[in-house]
Amino acid sequence: MTRAGWLDALTYFSVVAVVVALVKNDLLSVPPIADSGALMAASALLLAGFAATAGAWRAALAAAGLAASYRDALASSGLSVFGKYLPGKVWVIAGMAGHIARDHDIAFQDASAAATRLQLVSIWVGLLAGAPALIALDVDRRAVLVGIAVLAAASALLALPAARTRIEAWLPAARRVYAYLWPKNSPLPTSLVLWLALAWIAWGAGFAMLVQSLTGMPAGGLLFLVFPFAAVIGLLVLIAPGGIGAREGVLALALSSFALDLEQVATVAVFSRAWFLFGEAAFFVSGWLAARGAGR
Repeated sequence: MTRAGWLDALTYFSVVAVVVALVKNDLLSVPPIADSGALMAASALLLAGFAATAGAWRAALAAAGLAASYRDALASSGLSVFGKYLPGKVWVIAGMAGHIARDHDIAFQDASAAATRLQLVSIWVGLLAGAPALIALDVDRRAVLVGIAVLAAASALLALPAARTRIEAWLPAARRVYAYLWPKNSPLPTSLVLWLALAWIAWGAGFAMLVQSLTGMPAGGLLFLVFPFAAVIGLLVLIAPGGIGAREGVLALALSSFALDLEQVATVAVFSRAWFLFGEAAFFVSGWLAARGAGR
């Protein structure tokens, strides 16, 4: 199968996977809306977050020395967004890299390395944005301290060249992994971090507005931080395509610490998936239109 052939197949299978997820998890029902204005704001912030992820992908490509326009980044990331609903966690990366490699005649390995870096930094930024939400969770203080320590260590490994040098000295086998994930003398691009921070902030604020739209509870405080933390946990659970179930579970646990009853918690947790799928669908259509506009 040619590269164009498997990319088209990946797109078709990912769309089918989304439809199956919608039906299987009963995500098509819309609960009563308490504040329609807040729902519109939640949707606008959701779409802004996805637009920022395309900017982050362009920044990741630029950091790897791969020139691409925002339209290219939007097309490749938008058409690949449903890959997360296929079994495994690599199909989004494969799709993004495949489209860029095909359209720009560059090595797939180079493009996939850039996409992998993007995902790693996105997880890191999402954890930084959502870590304070641990305060809202009913967990042991020691677990919170361990989580913060792990986050600090991961931050050092990503951002500090001295940490990389020391790890390579301790573990020579890590050099090959580092060489693929993050080339030597390639600093963490500020633009990449800013684009991703913008995406997570927009999604967090959008989720807070979604809660207000469904329950009438004013958005604010730690509510803004709940979604980034839950979404990252969903990404890290390997056995859950798209993080379905894992993300909703964390959201329900966090929301139970607010002034919401169990029915409201369940409604928000479940409908948040449909809300985010709406954003993913809009992002997919935007990617398709961008690719079509470029004559692909």
